[in-house]
Amino acid sequence: MALHRMTRRGLQHFAVGLLIAPALISGVPQNARAQNDQVAISTAVTALQKYTPANTRIAILPVIDKSGEKDDQRKDQANAVKMEAYDQFYQRGFQVIDEGTVAKAVTDSGIDFNDAEEHRKDNLYKLGKALNADLVLFVVVDQAYSKLKHNLFGDQREGLAKTKTWLVNVKDQKSLLSAFIREGKSTGSTGIGDKGNRSRMGSACSNAIRDTLNAALAPFNRDKDKHWSGNKTKG
Repeated sequence: MALHRMTRRGLQHFAVGLLIAPALISGVPQNARAQNDQVAISTAVTALQKYTPANTRIAILPVIDKSGEKDDQRKDQANAVKMEAYDQFYQRGFQVIDEGTVAKAVTDSGIDFNDAEEHRKDNLYKLGKALNADLVLFVVVDQAYSKLKHNLFGDQREGLAKTKTWLVNVKDQKSLLSAFIREGKSTGSTGIGDKGNRSRMGSACSNAIRDTLNAALAPFNRDKDKHWSGNKTKG
């Protein structure tokens, strides 16, 4: 059944399934946090159903990486998250506001998102109004690291990451996701001269925001054949 023909309850269940499937597959019990995550995603799905992507402007703020890795690694991780976030909305037909326009608005506002105390919803509303946006997305990479796994099939390098996501409705000043935490993983084989440590960590960051937005945006069909390449919607 097409997603746009599902009932509201069906969409909620579908989105929650996307979010908690890894935990269910691995046999991890649904604890209090998992239950809270389900509620948060269900609430976001319900709120987002009122939007028509073609008529909805989304401002994706610059990704902040607080993982403590070296500068070039943090840039790679932030870029991986950014590209996934832009694709998630663009492939579903949302009006994605130009990256340069958003960056200028952030600079003009004087808000320093490198300061964790500035990660407030009122700042997101302020920027959303300045950009004439309907929705604002803000993502922080909280943690990223890698480890080597040994098994019968050889050594594997696993990247792990944790992101926090904010998604707000600007007009009504309502939070759809607030500091929503999601953990991502990326695993691959190692080889001679392998330099996959950085890429695995970047992929883990990207996978964390992928899983978050796949669940929250479940009501909207996604065309994975097209990719965001910048300058899609001017301010």
